[in-house]
Amino acid sequence: MKSEGAIELFGPLFRPSINVFLEYLKTTVNQSYDIFGLLLILAINEKNKQAFHERDFKALDYYFDQVGMTVWPRFESLFEEHLKGITGINSKSYRMI
Repeated sequence: MKSEGAIELFGPLFRPSINVFLEYLKTTVNQSYDIFGLLLILAINEKNKQAFHERDFKALDYYFDQVGMTVWPRFESLFEEHLKGITGINSKSYRMI
């Protein structure tokens, strides 16, 4: 009950500001090659979402979901590139000491 009223008040008031931040995040993430930084963003975002849910405050679900949907595809593509690099290594060309 408390959360529903917060969503009705919070959404229209803060959504424009949140959208500006999300556009900045999208631009920054798309230019990033820091896979660990992106993983950290995803982990912190999920922990924050859980913390807000524990307090029965779901007004920021839109924000948390948008951050995840912005960061996750870039993380996946960088992770795939890292996997290609690892699996493409010819281990026989390295001498064991």
